[in-house]
Amino acid sequence: MTDLRTTHWQIEKLGGGQDSVVSKAIRNLTTSEMLIQKWAPRLLKMVLDQILWKESDYLSIRTLWEQLCTYCYLPRISGWKVLEESIREGLSSGEYFGYAAGVENDRFVDLKYKAAPGWIDKSGFLVKVEAAKKHIAAEEEARRAEEEKVKVTPSSSGNTPSTNGTESSSSSGTSSSYPNGGSVNLPDSENTKTQDQISTHFSMSAKLDYLRINKSVQQIVEEILSHINDVDGVNLSIRLDVDAVATKGFSQDTIRTVIANGDALKISDIEFNK
Repeated sequence: MTDLRTTHWQIEKLGGGQDSVVSKAIRNLTTSEMLIQKWAPRLLKMVLDQILWKESDYLSIRTLWEQLCTYCYLPRISGWKVLEESIREGLSSGEYFGYAAGVENDRFVDLKYKAAPGWIDKSGFLVKVEAAKKHIAAEEEARRAEEEKVKVTPSSSGNTPSTNGTESSSSSGTSSSYPNGGSVNLPDSENTKTQDQISTHFSMSAKLDYLRINKSVQQIVEEILSHINDVDGVNLSIRLDVDAVATKGFSQDTIRTVIANGDALKISDIEFNK
């Protein structure tokens, strides 16, 4: 097998024409498939296995991208989209690697295997298939153990039956029964609210960890916003507010890139200031 770290120089004629030298070089490299426009996940995994994650079960996607842009012995891809599509295709098959939003104490946060996330974030991690399967098996075992523990633990919240065989209720309110046999006393005022007393507005603010943003947003959507959205006649509006302070200042390259990407995503409210 060829050692990918060995550099081989090859001389090619660019040919004539009025195009610039750079344009000619790009055309020649693309034609000879030396500049990759579409990268099969099998070839990406080969590079990972041979060089980049030989000593680890995972690799930061940001590190992977930076290495591809830095070292000439690695395959030359034409841009980030090529790597992104290769990762997405590889994740869908489950044959090459898994994806984690973060890594905490060698445990994977929001691990996805045989499924691609909504978007491929450079802050995420590619995970070896063996490590992903081991993590999933451990999580499943822990879940089963917790379920067994719940089954054998007697409930401490049962109601004491009254002498006539019916459940007792508080004289200060109305008793509402739950499907599991429990009950809660609702104050009389809950049943006699006027229209002016009904809550009609909801708002929330949450501080998110950038390294776990995928999982955090998913949890907020599933556990909070989905219930708000299910309310009849609700008008739900969602905004993303970001505040970042760089003590050494943002470089002009960063500013140009963020503004250009914001324009592409149709985000109008982007501002850099002192």
